[in-house]
Amino acid sequence: ACTYGRAFWVLDDVTPLRQISTRVAESAAYLFEPAHAIRVRLDDNQDTPFPPEMPSGTNPPTGAIIDYYLKAAPEGDITVAIYDAGGHPVRELSSAPEPRLDEPPPNVPSYWLAHPHPLPKQAGTNRAVWDLRYAAPEALRHDYAISALPEDTPLDPRGPLAVPGKYEIRLTVNGQNYRQPLLVEVDPRVKVTPVEMAQQLDLALKASSAMSAAFDTRKQLAALHTAVADREKKLEGDDQGKAALDSAKQFDGKLTAIEGGQGGGFGGGGGAPSTHPKPTFAALNANYGTLLVMVDGADGSPNEAMRTAYQDYCKDMAMVAAQWDELRTKDLPALNAQLTARNLDPLPVPDAAGPPPCGK
Repeated sequence: ACTYGRAFWVLDDVTPLRQISTRVAESAAYLFEPAHAIRVRLDDNQDTPFPPEMPSGTNPPTGAIIDYYLKAAPEGDITVAIYDAGGHPVRELSSAPEPRLDEPPPNVPSYWLAHPHPLPKQAGTNRAVWDLRYAAPEALRHDYAISALPEDTPLDPRGPLAVPGKYEIRLTVNGQNYRQPLLVEVDPRVKVTPVEMAQQLDLALKASSAMSAAFDTRKQLAALHTAVADREKKLEGDDQGKAALDSAKQFDGKLTAIEGGQGGGFGGGGGAPSTHPKPTFAALNANYGTLLVMVDGADGSPNEAMRTAYQDYCKDMAMVAAQWDELRTKDLPALNAQLTARNLDPLPVPDAAGPPPCGK
């Protein structure tokens, strides 16, 4: 607690201090058993934050606080992996730097933005925080909520929020594993059953997986699009290559039709509300992102509109995946035959895009 004039400093987590022992000091690395984590959500109803020059306190981090000791700084990267009670991976944190986003800058002040926090690995005691979320899906564009936190506003869409229950933390240092249990408790203010939370997580994970699948396939198509442009440029100087050039342009047009553009955010795939535009992998990445944000927005079982939206996007995904498979297995080999006849390298043949299951 503090005032603008005087302050009381609070040490809000002394968990590692209670476990200090000779065993810790003699270990090359040691993972402390974390305190119970409370599954709470950020306040999405607040307004814009204080400007950076306004003195204000900092709340404790939201999520599970993970403390570990390293006798010496390791040369390689370290990881902290979280597994659920069934032994399934939930999230992995790493000391390796995260790649920078390849997208235009956001339309919010820079001091709003959260920054990546790779795992620290200095000699001594280190601290990391798991935000109780699965890994975020791959997105062509991200958005930021107006309910911002200075220097800590997350990118949307985020990964699905894990359900309360038992988990295991695994620290890996120099090839050695260290394990501790973690209990995630429900917010006592939330009156939602475990079944409803499990249903919410199930749909959120499906939307997240499909969103990443659309991103990956569009990335393949974008790389192929670049390769086609290279072959077209070479064919333009070939007097005998007009037929191959025409085929390349036709193939490129079909490719563009299912690839889609970069998009203006994850808030939908474009088109008027009364129309249903032809699906593309870019639009599906955005649509699944919107659905994920809606499903994950509040604790509770997904409603019928959310389930219907997932089924609709799933059918769209199956449609463009089938179109891509036809291009990949028929049009692309035919074009490659023409290219090799003109002594040009054939285009690479990417993997097929598997559509997500569309069952109820």
